[in-house]
Amino acid sequence: IVSAINFQIVNGGQTTASLHAARKLSPETLGQVHVQVKLTVVPSETSDDIVPFISKYANSQNKVSAADFFSNHPFHMRMEEYSRRVLAPSVEGSNRETKWFYERARGQYLVERAKRSPAERRRFDAEFPKPQYFVKTDLAKVEMSFRVQPDTVSKGAQKNFGEFAQRVGAEWNRSDKKFDETWFKRLVAKLIIFRHLEKTIPKQPWYPGGYRANLVTYSIAKLVSDADEKDLILDLDTVWRQQSVGRDLSDALLLAAEVATTIITNPEAGVK
Repeated sequence: IVSAINFQIVNGGQTTASLHAARKLSPETLGQVHVQVKLTVVPSETSDDIVPFISKYANSQNKVSAADFFSNHPFHMRMEEYSRRVLAPSVEGSNRETKWFYERARGQYLVERAKRSPAERRRFDAEFPKPQYFVKTDLAKVEMSFRVQPDTVSKGAQKNFGEFAQRVGAEWNRSDKKFDETWFKRLVAKLIIFRHLEKTIPKQPWYPGGYRANLVTYSIAKLVSDADEKDLILDLDTVWRQQSVGRDLSDALLLAAEVATTIITNPEAGVK
């Protein structure tokens, strides 16, 4: 082998890390060490389809989630690129613009932070605040809620992500043009709404003390559905500009959540 491009370790990360540590601490111990390697050369035009399957079947002894297999799809690559480049407007009381860190592959946020010096780490924390970090299953949960699929969201992160991946993959194949910078900004606005509800619903007097995840997704889906019936849409661009949820929108969502509570908790626990 003279050279290789886009080299990826599919299965053997722990072995590689152990070899790296040994090389730094006591390189003389590696003299008699040999590691068997299986090398798969994948044509670039089919890599997006083949690589996830290699990962899936090479890692059958460990639990690898559906979300991990989809991380190399161009959709996620593009969202990652936007998240490192697009500046979010400064919030009230601050003159600093920040960014929303999208973790395409597991552990990216911690790795990016850890490899910096203390001073660089402080700059990283200011640029990518921890509350503005989100992962693939967060993206799927939020997007499917706004697509009026709260029943799918309620099935759990992995099942919901699998359904989301199929839908987005099909849409991407038809045309990837709609997944532009504006789409990313509106995605972040949806995430702001979702997290706002996660914080405010438990503070309401009617909150039953459970079902928060269900109440959040159903209240969003209900409001989007009602707006659609009236040929209206939620003003996501204003949420993005303000980086917060306005009072009117919050009240409307909480009203929908309260109604959802009476339905979800009826009949009471123990009654079938």
